[in-house]
Amino acid sequence: MFKQSSKSPPKAPDMAKLIFNGYVLCKHAFDRLLDRIKDPGHQETDYDHSAFSRLEDELERFQVWAGNVGAQRIGRISLDHRLREAIDTRDRVLDLLNSITGQLSDAYNIRVRARPPLDQVSFDSGSSSDDSAAIQRVGIPQR
Repeated sequence: MFKQSSKSPPKAPDMAKLIFNGYVLCKHAFDRLLDRIKDPGHQETDYDHSAFSRLEDELERFQVWAGNVGAQRIGRISLDHRLREAIDTRDRVLDLLNSITGQLSDAYNIRVRARPPLDQVSFDSGSSSDDSAAIQRVGIPQR
């Protein structure tokens, strides 16, 4: 009568591995940094119109890319749906989104002076414990 399929039913995607979620986090990081650069209430940092303008341009390019490929969509028209069987490609896109988000977060932390830029950190040629302490001061995660 009815033949059972040997295929297992499709699993719901892991929420942490959705390109849409990576897009949302990246967009939030752009917005947060732009707000910080533009915020006149923080007199300790000068408003840098050039940096703001360049970052706005990059956000626009990011938005165009996300719209064109469907990264900002959910459902059948989304990039997640189109790459549902191309796991390696999906993971690479997520890695790139996470990298951009991380760079924007680093820029934000430098802007709020939560950590100094790497070019302003002095690394002594001392022992490895000195290196570990310097790395911790900078905020680089150790492996």
